Amino acid sequence: MGVFDADEFDDHERVVFCRDPEAGLRAIIAVHSTVLGPALGGCRMWPYGSEADALTDALRLSQAMTYKHALAGTGQGGGKAVIIGDAKTDKTPVLMRAMGRAVDALGGRYIVAEDVGTSVEDMAAVREVTRHVAGIAEGGSGDPSPVDVFAPCALGGVLNNRTIPAIAAPIVAGAANNQLDEDSDGTALAGRGILYAPDYAINAGGIINIAFEGDYDRDLAMRRTEGIFDTLLEIFRRADAEGVPTNQVADRLAFERIETARSPG
Repeated sequence: MGVFDADEFDDHERVVFCRDPEAGLRAIIAVHSTVLGPALGGCRMWPYGSEADALTDALRLSQAMTYKHALAGTGQGGGKAVIIGDAKTDKTPVLMRAMGRAVDALGGRYIVAEDVGTSVEDMAAVREVTRHVAGIAEGGSGDPSPVDVFAPCALGGVLNNRTIPAIAAPIVAGAANNQLDEDSDGTALAGRGILYAPDYAINAGGIINIAFEGDYDRDLAMRRTEGIFDTLLEIFRRADAEGVPTNQVADRLAFERIETARSPG
């Protein structure tokens, strides 16, 4: 299958296959559109199963970047680069400089930045051979994707003894249920100084809304949902005052409210 026959081909302006045997570089640069400006997009490094898989990813990602820039009003066009290889074992400064030379050969039509499998440090190596690079630490904005809040919003058990040491964000606040793999993981988060918003406290909006079905009062449901903020503040304050993890405080607060209802007065 050729490039023009690929389902993902969308009148891309330029698709370049890049190879440097000495550096170990096998890469594809896809420039989807420069109508709005030079194509700006990240360089992904991934152990694709085939060149066809890499091409598909480059074509789809570059088109998405065009649309992203168009909606964001950045004055840039859409492009993407993919390097075929395992970033953990195959990536070297020599390889990244070879990638930089491939970018430079496009004369500014494509501006590269970090993406999955590459980093700000890698972009520094690229910068040694081309000025068409963004997201560098010196003279640039640095990493464009720092994580201020880690938001688990899918499956449970994502906070565990393997993932917690790798969390760089100071806050964990997401919509998934059962985020803690074990109760002790709440203690581990607190030990790292990470503020954890207990899942069943912060994600209660849905259950609040359906609790008011029947003779539905939307305004009342929204007011109760806004009360999640106050509940979380109470949990955070008590956790700080008592020196205990927020998940334990949330459990205790829920138990207290149940007991109050069980024994009024």
